[in-house]
Amino acid sequence: MTEIIAVVVGAILGYAASWMQQGFDRRRRRKGFATAMLLELRRVERNLREIAQSPQAAHASVEFPLLAHRQATSQLDAFSPNTAGALFDFLSCVADVEHGMSLFASGRVQRTPDRAWEQQCRAAFAANRVDALKAALIDEGGTIVSERDIARELTQRDQAPRLDPPSFPQPIRSTSSHTAV
Repeated sequence: MTEIIAVVVGAILGYAASWMQQGFDRRRRRKGFATAMLLELRRVERNLREIAQSPQAAHASVEFPLLAHRQATSQLDAFSPNTAGALFDFLSCVADVEHGMSLFASGRVQRTPDRAWEQQCRAAFAANRVDALKAALIDEGGTIVSERDIARELTQRDQAPRLDPPSFPQPIRSTSSHTAV
């Protein structure tokens, strides 16, 4: 009888350990997605604000690098309903902006001041949703990764920014003029 109890207790402990490990894995995956989305969000917000503030930019074709955001839609079980809702709300607004740009690019819509204003409104609606998504991603454990502002590092307008040392090993370049045969 004690052997049966020991087997049952062992099975229960094994199940509990497995369940806890899955929880840790889900939390780590959620934090990783949230951090990646926060990094993407900074650049996308900048592009949306540029479109929203400039009639000329409203006609531009701008890339929205939302790879992590779009991949996260297949991982919604890792996020709270609040974050999932904020994510889809933001992505639908960005899709409206992208659709407007595709209409301009294809020539199906003429580039008029009224159409530019509509595109500016779409971009403003999307940009105004960034704050809610940012807060939701931080609540999910996302970390804001610092991004250097290149303009700050420029000392003169015609001077390139200083390069930091390489992050990864660089191939050794031969300084001799001999070639391998």
